Amino acid sequence: ALLYQGGSPEHALLFAALTYVANIAGSMVGGTMADRWGRTQAILLWSCVSLVLAESVPPHYLGVAYAVRSVIGFGAGVVSPFVFGWALDLAGGGRASSEAFAWGVAWATLGLGGMLGPLATWRLHRSRA
Repeated sequence: ALLYQGGSPEHALLFAALTYVANIAGSMVGGTMADRWGRTQAILLWSCVSLVLAESVPPHYLGVAYAVRSVIGFGAGVVSPFVFGWALDLAGGGRASSEAFAWGVAWATLGLGGMLGPLATWRLHRSRA
């Protein structure tokens, strides 16, 4: 597609290489999520996100939609550990008296994030009805 639009072979090759690197990183992140939270949770989350960002996109915005989906995916991978740690600290992690509660709160943040996929799918369904 880049060559067809007048791009150089070098840029097309660089883009293809970056795409493969992004896919490798995505596979590693997805595999890690599946190992930590369970395969069905990871599949449900990413399939719902994929539905929301691609199914209703006009054909001339597919590239942009793919980029946004990638940013959200990688962004969640960056933000999740921060939110998890922040919740753990805020809820009293490190204090013996509240250790179990703090870990529960931290893990609950991941559950709240996981609920975004089904919620987004439900909203997409309602907007098309």
